[in-house]
Amino acid sequence: RGRGAAATRLCARAPRPRRYVPVGTSLKRLDTRTGVLLWTVETDSFVVGTPAASLDGRTIFVGSIDSRVYAINAADGRVKWRRKTGGPVEAGVVVRKSLVLAGSHDGSVHALGALKGEPRWTADCGAPVHALLQESGRLLASTFQGVRAFDPDDGAARWTSDAPAGVRWSRAVAAGDEVVVAGSDLKLYALGFGDGRPRWVHASANFLQAPASSDGVLYAVSRDKRVAALALERISRESELDDAKVAVLREARARLDAEKASATTTGNFGLL
Repeated sequence: RGRGAAATRLCARAPRPRRYVPVGTSLKRLDTRTGVLLWTVETDSFVVGTPAASLDGRTIFVGSIDSRVYAINAADGRVKWRRKTGGPVEAGVVVRKSLVLAGSHDGSVHALGALKGEPRWTADCGAPVHALLQESGRLLASTFQGVRAFDPDDGAARWTSDAPAGVRWSRAVAAGDEVVVAGSDLKLYALGFGDGRPRWVHASANFLQAPASSDGVLYAVSRDKRVAALALERISRESELDDAKVAVLREARARLDAEKASATTTGNFGLL
């Protein structure tokens, strides 16, 4: 009986599941068991990014195309503070300890104090930021021109990797020790997570958008509306083989050019 009473008390204390849903220019909180709308917060433009919760779950942070970041009381929908950036906040915000990190179309990542929204640091990305990813102590800011990696605590730049000329990149996805993006040229590009250096390019299908990653497999939607499952280890091995082939061919070409130059100098054309 005692155990049953304790279990009843625990169930009574268990929080009811909630869901925060961007709808048009607003953020709504729903009870996922009943579908009941609990509150709505209106902004001055569209909300397209994914909201994030504070570490204690009491505050919800979200960006808006109206260029602002909003901090909202999770219990009743009251706006605690709002902070304006220099451009639309399309990217979903990220919570890092006592910081709220927001990517803006003003070309910067803004770090704000979670409690009051005061500016803590700003990092220049050189182009409008359309996605943020926090992974393994790195903050990755995606622009159409490339990916920038920062220290999420102080905004110090770690590395920069630019897209090829004329190519626009999707948001970055973490895949093991690599970062993968889809290009407007319908190829997948992999970068080293630690240094941003190019690892491989996959072009056997026409990929439309950023892939998803799980357990060493990339899932990507191709132009013909099919979903491709790609083994990361196999792609990496194929890329290494391709690089080795290119190196051998370059070495052979250089050797032939050297022999030709030597024969031209000595007049031994018959040896070519």
